[in-house]
Amino acid sequence: MIDNSPKPRCTSIIGILAILCSTLAVDTASAQRQPWEFESGTDGWRAISRTIALQQAGETGKVKSGRASLSITGSLPGRGLLAESGILSMTEIRHYRLSAWVRVDRPAFGAPAPRLECEFLTAEGSLGREPVEGFNPGNPGSWQQIIAEFRAPRGTERCRLVLVPGGKGSVETGTVEMYLDDIVLEPIPRLTVEGKYTLDAIPPALAASRGTHPRLYLTRDRISRLRNAIKTTHAPMWEEVRAQADKIAEGKPAEYRPDETEHGHDEQLWQRSIGEYFPLLAAAYVLSGDRKYLDNARDRALAACAYPTWGTGVFEGTDLAAGHLLFGMAVLY
Repeated sequence: MIDNSPKPRCTSIIGILAILCSTLAVDTASAQRQPWEFESGTDGWRAISRTIALQQAGETGKVKSGRASLSITGSLPGRGLLAESGILSMTEIRHYRLSAWVRVDRPAFGAPAPRLECEFLTAEGSLGREPVEGFNPGNPGSWQQIIAEFRAPRGTERCRLVLVPGGKGSVETGTVEMYLDDIVLEPIPRLTVEGKYTLDAIPPALAASRGTHPRLYLTRDRISRLRNAIKTTHAPMWEEVRAQADKIAEGKPAEYRPDETEHGHDEQLWQRSIGEYFPLLAAAYVLSGDRKYLDNARDRALAACAYPTWGTGVFEGTDLAAGHLLFGMAVLY
């Protein structure tokens, strides 16, 4: 919804989207495939909770492949970690896939099972954890494969896998009997989810709009009709939109602030409102033609594109800050 005046070069909206969507080559010298098969013992895994016991299991039916699996049994604690793997090296900003086969005999039907997560570490402590997709509690006693793909946060030097109590509550009850087998942590060149949104052929309705701008929510005909409507039927709504846009346009772009917490990461939720400004400024410019809205929107967009991070730690480029900014900029553009 921005006009056809010259676009900024390196810091354009398209540029930042391209950067975010780009893939990074995997450095195989520093990031190798790590399997846990439990054929020779617990493979460095140890219990953290005093109520949990780990041991190699070789009983028929309790092994997914090979001759053994890792057995986790005991009483579920109120909170904290159940068990952890040894510490491994990991490269920041690289993509990884974590997969595992899991069998949960207890908790019983419908109860949340313990979760497998990857914890990102620095020399100073933890940057947070990435959970693997949950075990289906509606099918206890069967083997299920769980998978997660993620990017290691900036600053990551090492990692470990941890097993944590399931559910959202702070207190868990009952006992656990579960088995892990064929756990694999490996670097990947890109997140496979990207392929789900690749169009093999452009749909006809979309192809018909090629070369026109804007086209996401508005067409030139629709803009013309709206400009007439804000003088009559849509006047009350327009006054509200313009009042909000005027207030925003009086301000300047927000300076970047990392907002680091004692845990070394933060969602940087102050960036959400910036993304929410863009549709208002864009609508005000398109309907009024007043360049103050365009100029303010452009300044704010370029400032946001220059921020080192949209969320830090495990939230970098993946959570609410990035979501609001990307959506707002897409509508603005």
